[in-house]
Amino acid sequence: MRIDQGDIWLTDFGQTLGREQAGTRPAVIMSGPALNGVPLGLVVTAPVTTTARDWPFHVAMDTLETGLNKPSWAMLEQVRSVSVRRLHRRLGSVDDAVFDQLKAVLQHLLRK
Repeated sequence: MRIDQGDIWLTDFGQTLGREQAGTRPAVIMSGPALNGVPLGLVVTAPVTTTARDWPFHVAMDTLETGLNKPSWAMLEQVRSVSVRRLHRRLGSVDDAVFDQLKAVLQHLLRK
């Protein structure tokens, strides 16, 4: 199974605690070939929501290229590693401009 950075996959996040995103939902693959291309079996994901919130760590994604059927936002505050066995099927991908926004928001969240 080929998994590329910027892909959107239907992902089973399973049971979680507190405010973590649970259940099966789309997720953007944030990790690149350094992780995706090794036999470790993990990828870094950003879960996707269809709930519009004016939060600075949510990035809007166009439905045309993503394969999503509703306006959606990647939730960078929810980034987590998951097993590739949690990935069900590829839905689409984000373009370079959106992925640049995703990286910028994630870098902001990781600043001291």
